[in-house]
Amino acid sequence: LMDQAVVAGVGNVYRCEILHRHRIDPFTPGKALSEELWWDIWNDLVRLLHVGVAFGQILTLDDQLVEAERMIADGSAAPITQSLTGERLGDYFERRFSTYKRAGEPCPRCGTTLRSEPVAGRTLYWCPGCQTRG
Repeated sequence: LMDQAVVAGVGNVYRCEILHRHRIDPFTPGKALSEELWWDIWNDLVRLLHVGVAFGQILTLDDQLVEAERMIADGSAAPITQSLTGERLGDYFERRFSTYKRAGEPCPRCGTTLRSEPVAGRTLYWCPGCQTRG
């Protein structure tokens, strides 16, 4: 997911969060994943990126996604900016993630202590308890 030589990568936050959302062991080689799982990941990333662009922030938690998609549907989603300068002022949603930058904390899904490790020049965050798929 981070190899820029293959395709523009999604970035570290999305990498950590999408693997957790799909319960994928981050050390599983991509070629070991089924085509169906690849499509599930792809479709989820399209959803997350669509919401992220609409709000100008990364949202990966289901409660925030549901609210964000409701706001997109009813037309109330718009960047929070200062009217004269266009400067971005803040976020609609609290900055929360399942795994990203949460090493040492309990996994919100299973309670296992989240871990971190350097991988491909970035810090990978994951749950060894529930990310076993692959």
